[in-house]
Amino acid sequence: MLRDETLRKAVNDIGTNFDALSNAQLDGLRTAADVLLHQDPCFQQFMRDTRGETVPQEQRKCASAQ
Repeated sequence: MLRDETLRKAVNDIGTNFDALSNAQLDGLRTAADVLLHQDPCFQQFMRDTRGETVPQEQRKCASAQ
C-alpha cells in the first residue's frame, strides 16, 4: 500500500482511459510504481540475489524466496 496519502489519492483518482493521462498523472503512476516495487520484500530479495549478497534463510522476508 502507498503510505504517501497525497500520492495514493492522486493515483486512485486517475481514470481508466490511459490514452488521456496528463504528464502529472503519468509522473504519479511512475512514482507509485517505483515506491510499491521497492517496498516489496520479494523485489528486495531479488535485488540482493542479483548482487550476490547472501541473507540467512531465517532473515528472508519473501515467502517465495524460502
